[in-house]
Amino acid sequence: MRVPCALRLAPFKILRNCKQGSLLLEALLSVVILSVSISVIIQAMTASLRSTIYSAEYTKAMILLENKMVGLMQQSIGQSSTDTPTDDSVTDEKFQYLITEDSLPGDDAKNLEKVALAISWKSKGKSNNISVSTYKFNPPELASQ
Repeated sequence: MRVPCALRLAPFKILRNCKQGSLLLEALLSVVILSVSISVIIQAMTASLRSTIYSAEYTKAMILLENKMVGLMQQSIGQSSTDTPTDDSVTDEKFQYLITEDSLPGDDAKNLEKVALAISWKSKGKSNNISVSTYKFNPPELASQ
């Protein structure tokens, strides 16, 4: 059984047309892959930037908190306020302090106070907070004055 010549050549024409369109398809596919990979890289960079900003704010809050606590402890052992380092020059309106000092009950603890210090700030609509607490000893000569 013989196949007519027109039917024998038809599959080759289809293949030749497919080869010509494959270049366009490859170019389109490579553009899609490139755009997806660039968007993933940009998202990773913005997430890294957000993390760096939060870390910087957290570090600044910890430094301010430590400076305030050291100032409170130095005042309790009788140093003058000129000897105490002030952190007013680095205070930012973004940060708010909350200091509580409570006397401990009992005669044995009359020279001890519990000091709690909290610092809070807002970042991108989210409220952040760090709290520390310690005990402060008031020497008897300062407690009687």
